[in-house]
Amino acid sequence: MRRADRLFQLVQFIRGRRLSTAADLAERLAVTRRTIYRKTT
Repeated sequence: MRRADRLFQLVQFIRGRRLSTAADLAERLAVTRRTIYRKTT
């Protein structure tokens, strides 16, 4: 998956749910929690 596609999906997941943990987002995107933390800082 391209980086831009993954970032777009990440934004969509965050917008669609009231509360999302990094672990939950990482599992849905098939990446590590560290990747989620790097993309959101």
